[in-house]
Amino acid sequence: MKELLASLALSCCLPVLAQPPELESLFAKSVMTKARLSPSGSHFAALTTIEGRQTLKMLDLETRTPFFVNGPDNAEIADFEWVSDQRLIFTLSDQIGGESGYFPTGEWLAINADGSKQKYLFGFRGEDSAGTHINKGTASMAGADIVDTLEQDDRYVLLQVYPWGSGDAVREIIRVDVRSGARKKIARMPARRARVLVDSNGEPRISFAPNPDGVSTDVYARTADQPDWSPLKLSALAGSVVQPVAMAPDNRRFYATLTTKSGPDAFVLVDPSADKYELLARHDYADPAYVIATRRTKGEPVAIGFEEATPLLAALTDGPEIQVMAALGGAFKGEHARLIDADREGKRYLVEVYSERREGDYFLYDTATKKAQLVGSARASVKPDTLVASQAISLKSRDGLTLRGYLTAAPRGADAPKPPMVVLVHGGPYDIYDQRHYDPEVQALATRGFAVLQVNFRGSGGFGRAFLEAGSKQWGGTMQDDLTDATRWAIEQGHADPKRICIMGGSYGAYAAMMGAAREPELYRCAVGSFGVYDLAMMFEKGDIDDSEFGINYLKNRLGANKEGLRDLSPVYLADQIKADVMLIAGGADTRAPEAHSKAMRKALEAQGKTVTYFSKPTEGHGFGDIGNQIEMMTQVLDFLEQAIGAGGDASGTH
Repeated sequence: MKELLASLALSCCLPVLAQPPELESLFAKSVMTKARLSPSGSHFAALTTIEGRQTLKMLDLETRTPFFVNGPDNAEIADFEWVSDQRLIFTLSDQIGGESGYFPTGEWLAINADGSKQKYLFGFRGEDSAGTHINKGTASMAGADIVDTLEQDDRYVLLQVYPWGSGDAVREIIRVDVRSGARKKIARMPARRARVLVDSNGEPRISFAPNPDGVSTDVYARTADQPDWSPLKLSALAGSVVQPVAMAPDNRRFYATLTTKSGPDAFVLVDPSADKYELLARHDYADPAYVIATRRTKGEPVAIGFEEATPLLAALTDGPEIQVMAALGGAFKGEHARLIDADREGKRYLVEVYSERREGDYFLYDTATKKAQLVGSARASVKPDTLVASQAISLKSRDGLTLRGYLTAAPRGADAPKPPMVVLVHGGPYDIYDQRHYDPEVQALATRGFAVLQVNFRGSGGFGRAFLEAGSKQWGGTMQDDLTDATRWAIEQGHADPKRICIMGGSYGAYAAMMGAAREPELYRCAVGSFGVYDLAMMFEKGDIDDSEFGINYLKNRLGANKEGLRDLSPVYLADQIKADVMLIAGGADTRAPEAHSKAMRKALEAQGKTVTYFSKPTEGHGFGDIGNQIEMMTQVLDFLEQAIGAGGDASGTH
């Protein structure tokens, strides 16, 4: 391990350079987004971007011979999984309906590691697809998601099928032969939007699905003696929400996250037959973020990771996985070193190192040589020492709730002027939370002299059920107060010039930006909203949220059903209170927050004599998918901020 630490330590803890990275480098497609080892560790595969197109790279680790796979026609490779040492399956994404972004198609294909014996397994192209060199199967007017690759079986995988136009219909589970493409139905999901856990024999045993009430989760079980799904009711879990994660090796118990009325989520081992559970890990305030499990342990979890400023890992064993992560974590202090894969014998391990300044570097650690080799980087063109580090923060809201988040600001001397600050509000808002990951938007701002404040206001995920539920029906209420309190805290702590503050965000964050400008007209000099909802009642009438029972209940539970009362919480009706400079960004193909919201907000502001900077692209949806459009948008945002609160702005405090 000493050699590993010595060889890697030089690449961390370097000073920030004065020259900011180009936007093209910050926003370019990630060069590598996923990497995995084959079961024996003989091969390596990764999603890589070549000439702007995401492809699949396969590499023989002995001969170092690579092979690349492109999707048919204009499709990209969206995801993949190894089935055996010599064969893997992959799924596609494509541009749909004229939008710029790529969306999953639900198609699945198989290929050997040397590029031979390609086979179309499932999807709409099938035998009717032309212009490809793939051995095609029967076309299906449906898509599918992976259920399990059946580690004990090199020939079959399980998929769950969703017929086109079926909406939230209950799905079927099929077994697919990755060589011939033959399919066989083996089970039907017990409920809509259900997911399933498979035992070591490849049999679906535990299933779980969100209840349409939008609050609880329903859990089901089936056995060899009782193949029909039945609700799993355990008195030990009464009043809690259970999210199964993995089956235990005994095929009887299962691992799960447990959400209780108070405190953060816990990681537990549930024994249905004994109606009890064992607590394995629970943080003081943070929910489990990810589970570390490997082939060596046959999928049994070895550690639980928490997304905190300082990487925090709860070890469940003292196995070699923990030692490997500790070694890499020691070399990259203050960053996450997450074990993402291993071979069956535990001879080779794949570890991803990431932070706000490192999107992701992939290291292959060999236990025989005790050396780690860099096998790929998500963004090698941007060096960590050219980006700005984030500082974890915590503060108390006006009603005593602890709020956590991040402040990203370039180092400055004691006598240097306080920087302008952008309060960057995450979308969602529920279940989503700001994490210490690479974010091109944050770095584009921070490397150009803006302090960036991100706060996980009540309603955010990651901090337990009570914290999340505290945000229910608080749009424009205490959720907004949290953002105001965090802004004032940053000013009081000397992190920002109080006369140069802007609030900015996308989706819900855009709503909060406009609402902040309306409620705190003297606090924010400018507001930027991207793909926002500004008329809450309109969410019941336009967009795709109200297309399903789940969506309608979401709106009722989180916003409230009194549409007249929502008027007072809608920025579009509060334009007369807004003094800040405003920039609105929209996508003409946005079905989540239709551009009608942005147009109405612009019209309301202009009726008050305000000049609105407006940026829209007709082919973009809920977030820009085209890299060129992203760069153009960020360029205009930076220009807008520079005029409003930057070096070129008027810091007199007048609007």
